[in-house]
Amino acid sequence: MSFTTGRLLQLISQIVLTRLLSPRDFGIWAIVLVISSFSALFRDYCIAQVLVQKGIENRRFANAVFSLGVNVSIALFLTQAILALPLSYFFHEPLICPLTIATSLTFLIGAGTGSHTAVLQYQLKFKELGTCDSLTAFARSATTIVCACFGLGVWSFAIGEILLISAESILKRKYSGYRFHYHFQPDSKIISEIRSFVVNILSSRIAAQINSNSDNLVVGRFMGATQLGYYGLAFQIAVLPSQALIQICRVLFPSLAQSDQKRRGELLGQTLYIYVVLASLIYGLIFLLAPSLISLVYGSKWLPCVPILQILVFSIYGGATMNFLGSALIATGNAALPARIDWLTSIFSILAYVIGVSLNGIYGVAIGSLIVVGIAAPSWYWFSTYKFSDLDISISLNYIKTPLISFLLSLALISVTTYYFSMLFTAIAQAIVFVLMYFLMLTLMTEKVIKQRIYNIVCSKF
Repeated sequence: MSFTTGRLLQLISQIVLTRLLSPRDFGIWAIVLVISSFSALFRDYCIAQVLVQKGIENRRFANAVFSLGVNVSIALFLTQAILALPLSYFFHEPLICPLTIATSLTFLIGAGTGSHTAVLQYQLKFKELGTCDSLTAFARSATTIVCACFGLGVWSFAIGEILLISAESILKRKYSGYRFHYHFQPDSKIISEIRSFVVNILSSRIAAQINSNSDNLVVGRFMGATQLGYYGLAFQIAVLPSQALIQICRVLFPSLAQSDQKRRGELLGQTLYIYVVLASLIYGLIFLLAPSLISLVYGSKWLPCVPILQILVFSIYGGATMNFLGSALIATGNAALPARIDWLTSIFSILAYVIGVSLNGIYGVAIGSLIVVGIAAPSWYWFSTYKFSDLDISISLNYIKTPLISFLLSLALISVTTYYFSMLFTAIAQAIVFVLMYFLMLTLMTEKVIKQRIYNIVCSKF
């Protein structure tokens, strides 16, 4: 529920802010987010996850983890503030310096909050965590919109972010009720015990962060803030359905580690089937309705992001499958593989973005994302699952082949028909025909046994 509330608030806030702010404002903030989100990987949220695994009964251990997290947050504040000026020169944007310094304050304000989050997770207080997430998301959205109405421009984002961290820090400390004691020099013996755990988590998350933000980095550096504003909005629209669908499918995704080999293949196939069926429908409609959707909802000034969105929907559509395959690899005792794939993918993605931006500007970056993140990386995950796990991926492929073929054929037929008979097909007509054609193919081509299994799993969960 908290996830849905947060995403709904994010969508509403995004729509309102696109009417109040310029693409350049969004682009400048996207650059700041690249910097601050990368720094956020090292804050105490990541370090404190060891408390969820080890528990909070040992006060000495808990205080050492808390103290380390606070020290790291202080170091991140100083590092980001020092790097603010060089970064503004790198991106040729003077506003980045004061904005980066301002957002670095969030590390001081939120120091130690990660430990309180870990306490709530360990105590299974998910209702309290959900309340925190919903309230802080509302506070950020409301504050950002109000500031934008008063003409504060890109500073509206920074003020909203600072208020978010402040509210989160207060609420989580209140709900956890756990009293940590800070020591400037944490227990060295305990720190050495948790070092490998923290390093492994950070390694995977750094690679994922590079994959997520390297395109923004390249666009911001070579194309400027305005073009990054267009790219950023297109990416946010494209990624929103996949984030929601991954959350839905996690409810349907029982623990693979507790199942036998045959059952694991069935569970993975059923989960991927549900994702592909829903994602195909949603992303097909976004692709067809993008010109009308952008103009109507966000305004005509955002129309340049339409072709970018139409490319990125395919990138996100394919890339999201890595979440499920990564979970399958971890469950079958191959936890190191996803991190290795993510690291290598990050290297190839940066190369693809640089080549893309030099050949075709912002559209080249989107195409690079499609090739590496949407096709190559998921293919690598499929091969690794086949090669190194005990899963029979032919089961999963059998589940997803029908919705995938139905999606691609329906979209291709609609696109070709529209190209030759453009006067007969409005955007709404295209969408209606696509939906009818997609479900007709899906119904006719899906095997009866698969229909029954999917029906059974959905009924059992809902």
